[in-house]
Amino acid sequence: MPDDEDRSGDAQPAFDESWADLVVPDDIAELEADIAAYRRELRQARRAQVAARLRRTRGTGPLFAVALASVLAGLVALMLTVMGPHSVVRPPAAAPLASTTIRDGAVGGLLPDALLTGPNGTIDSRAAALRPAVFALVPAGCACKSLLDGLGGAAYGEGLPVAVVVPASADPATASVVDSLDRGVSLYFDPTGALSRAVTGAIPTMANGAVATVVVVDTDGTIYGIDGQVTDAESSSLEAQLQSMLVRR
Repeated sequence: MPDDEDRSGDAQPAFDESWADLVVPDDIAELEADIAAYRRELRQARRAQVAARLRRTRGTGPLFAVALASVLAGLVALMLTVMGPHSVVRPPAAAPLASTTIRDGAVGGLLPDALLTGPNGTIDSRAAALRPAVFALVPAGCACKSLLDGLGGAAYGEGLPVAVVVPASADPATASVVDSLDRGVSLYFDPTGALSRAVTGAIPTMANGAVATVVVVDTDGTIYGIDGQVTDAESSSLEAQLQSMLVRR
């Protein structure tokens, strides 16, 4: 019968001799090599995880590339449109003067023949340089910058010049307004008021305010349309007349 010393419950645990070789360094710097090796193993594990995710999602890669290429192509096209050269709208050239039985100054008839003084000296109102064109007959001293600028913009969109005609030999106020504009707006003086009388039957004055009579002249010198009592370019029929006249070319 075993005595108390041989009881298994009282057996002492076996001693692990591998711990006998464990050495605790006095300086933590001596463990740098082991720490570096451990960190390399962590980095390798992370790279393996990333590679696995990429392999799982590689099917969506081509779709993303196509979408990105489409976006880039759209941006390039937009930049070329905005930054590229813009073509200048060129109106049809002047044609020989028409022969018509309709009276001068009326729609379908010729623009009245008058000598005008313009930026380059005296010119005939029926000259080829003024066909096709838009004539704005305004009173002397017209403070109508907004109106003339609007008419100039509508005509410029179709490549036509605007001839602002004043029934006087000089008009500093209107000259100042026209000089402040661009887009092909020029000032002409009609000392006799021949154009205004033939088209409207009277010479315009500022007593009626800043009102213009807009005359659209075709390539052959005939009047395509007349828009009277114009105080606002946006409410005039100029743009529609120009598009209708030029679409026939």
